[in-house]
Amino acid sequence: MQPRIVIIGGGPAGYEAALVACDLGADVTIVANEGLGGNCVLWDCVPSKALIVAAEARATVEVAAQIGSTSPAAIVDEVDYRKLASHVLGLGAE
Repeated sequence: MQPRIVIIGGGPAGYEAALVACDLGADVTIVANEGLGGNCVLWDCVPSKALIVAAEARATVEVAAQIGSTSPAAIVDEVDYRKLASHVLGLGAE
């Protein structure tokens, strides 16, 4: 009979425990109210890094415009935060 394991929480420890249990042949269920990855992936490190990258990209485009770049990329005025947030939330599903 295949062992059945329920793990409470989808943070790093719960996620890793689930992977190990699966490797050992268990039928695993993770119970998590916010998705896999924990605070770092969903709210802390990863989202802040995504915002930093978006800000750096915007700054690069601005500098390019100041030094004479006339490409359409130099016309970007804003960051689509909904699209950025959707991307970040999708990272936890990978």
